[in-house]
Amino acid sequence: MPSQLKELRSCPPPSSGTVYVNDQVSFRTEGTQRVISVHGVVFAHYSMEDRAAEAYAMITLWESEYATQTQVARTFGYSARSLRRYQERFEGEGIRALVRKPGRPADRPSGRAQERGRDQTILHLKAKGASNRAIAGKLGLSEKAIRKRLRRLGWQPQTEPAASGLLFEKDTPDDASPTSEASENTIDIPKGAAAVAAERRVEHTRTSNRRPSAAIPIIQEAAERVAELIAQQKSLPLRVPLAEARPDQDLVKLSTERKHLTNVLKLVAYQIESDLVNLIRPHHARAEDEGRTLIQTVLQSTATLEPTDQELRVTLSPLSSPHRSQAVAALCENLNTAETCFPGTNLRMRFAVAGHPK
Repeated sequence: MPSQLKELRSCPPPSSGTVYVNDQVSFRTEGTQRVISVHGVVFAHYSMEDRAAEAYAMITLWESEYATQTQVARTFGYSARSLRRYQERFEGEGIRALVRKPGRPADRPSGRAQERGRDQTILHLKAKGASNRAIAGKLGLSEKAIRKRLRRLGWQPQTEPAASGLLFEKDTPDDASPTSEASENTIDIPKGAAAVAAERRVEHTRTSNRRPSAAIPIIQEAAERVAELIAQQKSLPLRVPLAEARPDQDLVKLSTERKHLTNVLKLVAYQIESDLVNLIRPHHARAEDEGRTLIQTVLQSTATLEPTDQELRVTLSPLSSPHRSQAVAALCENLNTAETCFPGTNLRMRFAVAGHPK
């Protein structure tokens, strides 16, 4: 009897490759495939190469409250910040936002753009009269690198009077002596650009101080309004119950089982869409950019159903361009090789696109 109780109380050892997120969630990886289970029921199944499916599975585990954010991020090898970023993208644009597009992100400048910006900064500082040593110290470069960049950009130091374009050449009589001409030119040499800019700033400051600004009352009124709004924001509660937010509407909360089933159906639909994109990739040049959009367009388009004694012929309508229709026709030929029967019947399904050879 004690031996039988011992056998009943003993738990089977976990299978190799199984990782437990918590007492409810676990996943198992075999090769490139991963299966996530919740209470022993398959929750998600995806390929390790499909990062979008993995991100969606992590978001669903977190939002379904099967595991905390920290547990999901630590177990799957991500940071909590990355998981929050995935969740923000999913809320903003859906599953499509979880697929990282090829190339550099649009909000990140390229190295060439950074170099052009640095060259413009160097030219701007040089035009203000800054020395190579001052520019090098400000940008964190060597003085030799600044000189090389200036030579590459074609910078010419404007030291000669003729090259500078300064108005110190005057029309002198023919009998004027070189000494008088030199003295006149010396008197007419203008001040440096830095000195002129400083004088203009001082004059602008003096002029501004003489007259009262009409914008001061407007600025004060705006500041008081901002302070009032900040105080009003601090008085609001951080969290509001859903029943108080919508008092006149009936609230429907999905049960855990129904929500679980809905999430599984969404994940299965996404996996089917990914498989169709993989099948159409050899026949469509831009499958990486618009493959999923093309599959969604095909699934939402009209078709003609023609049942026969042995087949159910599904003829899809042509798409907007011939090359897309040709890619979908190749996908139909690939699907026809599976010899799939319509559920509940013995009719084999035959797919084709109108106007294309079957």
